[in-house]
Amino acid sequence: MTELKTNKQFADDSSEQYEQSAIDKFISIILCRGDFAKQKLDAKPVSFFQLFRFATTCDRFMLSISALLAIFTGIGQPMICLIGGKLTNVFLLTKTFERNDTFWYQAYIYVYLYASVGITMVITTTIQYICAKNASLNITCTMRQEYLKSLLRQEAAWFDQQKTGTLTAQLNANIEKIKDGIGDKVGMILRGVTMFLTCVIIGFIYDWRLTLVMFGTGPISAALLSTMARQMEHSSSMQSNTDGRAAAVLEESIMNVKTVAACNAQETMIKRYAATLKACRKFALHAYAFAGFFDGLFFLVLYVFFAAGFYYGAYLYQIRIIMNPGYIFAVANLIMFGSYNLGVLSPHLMAVLNARVAAAVIYKIIDRKPSFDSSSTDGMKVNEVKGGIEFQNVKFSYPKSKEHLVLNGLSWTAKPGDTVALVGHSGCGKSTSAIVG
Repeated sequence: MTELKTNKQFADDSSEQYEQSAIDKFISIILCRGDFAKQKLDAKPVSFFQLFRFATTCDRFMLSISALLAIFTGIGQPMICLIGGKLTNVFLLTKTFERNDTFWYQAYIYVYLYASVGITMVITTTIQYICAKNASLNITCTMRQEYLKSLLRQEAAWFDQQKTGTLTAQLNANIEKIKDGIGDKVGMILRGVTMFLTCVIIGFIYDWRLTLVMFGTGPISAALLSTMARQMEHSSSMQSNTDGRAAAVLEESIMNVKTVAACNAQETMIKRYAATLKACRKFALHAYAFAGFFDGLFFLVLYVFFAAGFYYGAYLYQIRIIMNPGYIFAVANLIMFGSYNLGVLSPHLMAVLNARVAAAVIYKIIDRKPSFDSSSTDGMKVNEVKGGIEFQNVKFSYPKSKEHLVLNGLSWTAKPGDTVALVGHSGCGKSTSAIVG
């Protein structure tokens, strides 16, 4: 009697959770998303640069171009505020407009500068997005291929440990997260941070007093938008759960339509479905109410600081600390512009963190070494194989269910040149026989 046993243990399907790194927690707290800092992760995130592990030289070049253009755009967009301040000086400091060629000459200069900055931003942003998206598509396409290649190398016992549909679901869900995280999100983060720093630096150069008065706009804006996102996520989660129950009722009704009709339960199922939808509607209204309230509150804070900046700027202009009124408009718009872009960074940072976690899950499968590699070219190669296959009272079970014998005393013989068909119901051991043989 021959008994085949597989003693190797497989612990790939682990439910262990990980905490964020200190840097990730710090960034979450700085952006007023303390709930992110406490969040448990499904896998230990890879480093940011490991996201680009499968990037080719061409991909790295496109990503570098995208990053440089994002920084350039972040520096260039605040120039609109500076040009606006200069143009305001032309309007306010000109005493007479009739037959004043100097006024028109100066005004046209700033109008042309406005147009030039706008055209430049369109070109650079378009190239930035194209490069980032192309690189992310190439990288994730290579990841898909490596993932499938790794799956096809694994032994049958490992597949027996996995849940049905988990491997394909992991691939689709995590690849989309990686594509989202390494695509335009990195460029948005670079552009937003660069824009905020540029606005603050230029503001301090123009007038540090006025900049300090308006500097609180940034942290408060980030706190408000983060609070809004937190409330929206909670309401959306509750809405999604309720919507899932409604979908289950609908599916149950359609799949068992004959039973429903036979029991005359149409009205009952409709009432159940309507009641579930009503609960779902309540959570949706809560989410929209929170969104509207915090969105309005966000702009209220911006305009309050805007008004405070103009008031204090007018005072500084009155006592001749600020000599040009256009500087007041420039600084106020710069700080508002930078603060808004700082406030909307947290979703992009979370997308990158999700991509790092998703990459860890994908890399875990890609890097897994099977107990015996079917694609390996190592070992002795036999040029010509002659011989038969014989099973003599073979017993076989998988590690996941050792008490269940897939093959229980199987015996059969296949001589050279014979064609053997294995016939039986699902789970009787046809595929296992082919693998073991």
